[in-house]
This record gives sequence, structure tokens and C-alpha cells, in this order.
Amino acid sequence: MKNFFLKHARSGQLNWAATLFLIFMPFIAIVGSIYAIELEGFSWAPWVWAFIFYYVTVMAISGGYHRLYSHRAFKANKFTELMYLLWGAASFEFSVLEWARKHRRHHAKVDTVDDPYDINGGFWWAHMGWMMVKEDPKYQTGYPKDLLNNKLVMWQHKNYNMIALVMCFMLPTAIGFFYDLPISFFFIASLLRIIFVHHVTYFINSLCHMVGTRPYTEENSARDSHILALLTCGEGYHNYHHKFQSDYRNGPMWHNYDPSKWFIYFLSLFGFTYDLKAMPSSEIRKAMLKKQKLSVLDKLKAKNIDTSALEQMYEKAQEAQKKFYALKKEYKLKKKELTLEGEQKLAQMKANIKQAKMELKEAYNEFKESLRNLSIQAQMA
Repeated sequence: MKNFFLKHARSGQLNWAATLFLIFMPFIAIVGSIYAIELEGFSWAPWVWAFIFYYVTVMAISGGYHRLYSHRAFKANKFTELMYLLWGAASFEFSVLEWARKHRRHHAKVDTVDDPYDINGGFWWAHMGWMMVKEDPKYQTGYPKDLLNNKLVMWQHKNYNMIALVMCFMLPTAIGFFYDLPISFFFIASLLRIIFVHHVTYFINSLCHMVGTRPYTEENSARDSHILALLTCGEGYHNYHHKFQSDYRNGPMWHNYDPSKWFIYFLSLFGFTYDLKAMPSSEIRKAMLKKQKLSVLDKLKAKNIDTSALEQMYEKAQEAQKKFYALKKEYKLKKKELTLEGEQKLAQMKANIKQAKMELKEAYNEFKESLRNLSIQAQMA
């Protein structure tokens, strides 16, 4: 980070408040927690509440700050918005207006000098070094109009310091009085929890652009990490997110650990959230097929290995996919117009879909087998 930091931290441009906080607050939180335990005795209560506050605040950042306000991946009623804004403030990561402004710029300018946490500056720059310097004035006026027009968002922004004080420090400490452990709750459920939330969040900007897989695209440095998904309520599927950023899901597969998407979907069942945006399965599979093909194509051509078979299998898989999803779409439309006369036709359509699904699976397996064989051939050449 050194050269990158010095390049940005021009004379008089160091953000001293952020720098001192980022450097000394972890030390204060750890020493304070040890002191509190020695003073009040060990109890599991502040640790349990620290985990509860951690989980709720991370969900608020993930579902609210990120997916709702930064990417408009769904809509929410006013009560849900208020909860996201209050608990988002409990993370002590600035107002959503500031957070979303910088995050939208990250997506628009990813991996460039205009990216606020450009990974080209190294791990520590992307992790927290970018916050230690003052933001270039040319970026400070780019507030999203949709957020400026949101009364709740502006209320949180104007009253952020007071809201954060209450949610971050006063509420955990107040709960601590019920256990006769106010100091332990202040340092453990408040300060220590905030530090942990911060660095878990920062890992998405740093580690998720350095370590992990890229199953959907190599157009940018974003990567998927199952471990970070566990720590961040689903935010670790960062490669998918950068490819399909408007999707309310970061983990699109049913087995992906993404509590934020489950919670958003659960709320939609009762009308608390609505207009959930989800990328069609056909587009997701298309991106994966393309990525798999491109991952070895250049290596094969560099070694003068014939790639025509791979191209043919790729096209076959693409055509099978188009057929399958076209039949599914047609079936859904016809099902809405169901009549007694049309039942037999619908049954035949279901049979056609089943057959198309088998053809798609076969074509996809052939493509993967071709990919595997050519990869082995390239390694041996």
C-alpha cells in the first residue's frame, strides 16, 4: 500500500480522524474488553449480544445499504427501510447516502484509479487505506438523485451522528445494565463488535478482489469466497455480484449461503419488500458457459491445439439452453390460459420441456467433457 498511499495522501490530505480511529480503536476495544472482564467478571451475555448485534448490523449493511440502496435490487415499505437505516447506522459505517455514493462509483469504475478502493493499490489500500486520505473534491458532489429524494435516507443522513450514538453505544450499554454488566457490554457488544463488523465488511473490498474463484466473469478482479459469504451474510459471492449487480441475490444458487436473500424473499411474502430483481437462470448459465470456454480457449490457441470441437460443443449447449428456456416460457404463458381443452396440450408441453431439459444436460456434459479433454491436452503439449 505504501506507494499507493503516498500518492493519494498529498500534503494536508490525510484524514486524521479516520486514520486514528482505524489504528487505535481495535487496541482500545481489546484492552477495554479485558479490563471489563477483570472488573465485572466473565459472562457469556455480552458475547451473545455482541453476536446478535453483529448479525443484525451485517444484515442491514448487506440487505439495506448494499442491495436496496446501492443497487436498487428490490423495493421496501417505509417500516422496512427504517429498520435497515437504523441498524445500518449501528454498524458505524457512515450514512447510507455516503456509503451508497462511494459504492456505486466502485462498480462504475472498478479496478481503475477512480475506484475508491481500487485493488491495484494492494490489499491494505483496498481494505482500509483508502479511508485514511481525504476524498478528492471532484467526487464529493456525486450523490445519487434517487437517494436525495428519499426522505428517510435524508433523515438518517442529517441525524446520523445521533442515530449512530444511540444504536452503536447507548443501546448495547443499556441492555448491559439489565445484566449488571454495562462496562462489558460497552466494550464487547459495542466497540469490539463494531471493529469486527468493520473488518468483515472491508474484506469484501480487499480479499474478495484477490482470493477466490471467478465462475461468471474475468472482466474484473471480483471473486467468490464461500468463507467470506459465511461471515458477511452472503456478500462473499462477489464475482457473481459484479456480473449481475442488480440481482437481489448475491448467491444465486439454492445452496449458496446468503441469509440476506432469504430474509428479503421472506419479507416479500408479507409485502414488506417487493419488485425483487433476479437474473434469469438462462443468463446465469450463459455467463458460466462463456467463462468456462474462455478460461482455456487462449491457452489452447497458444499451443496450436484445434478448438473447433470445443466451439461446437459450446454452440450446442447454447442452442439446447435457448430451446429449454423458450419452452418453459411458453408453458408459463399457456398455463395462465388453461382450459379443459388445453390440458392435453399442456401435458405435451411438459413432456417437451422434460425432453429439452435432458438434451440440455447432455449438451452441457458434452461441453464439459470436451473442455476437460482439451485442458489435459494443453497441459501435455
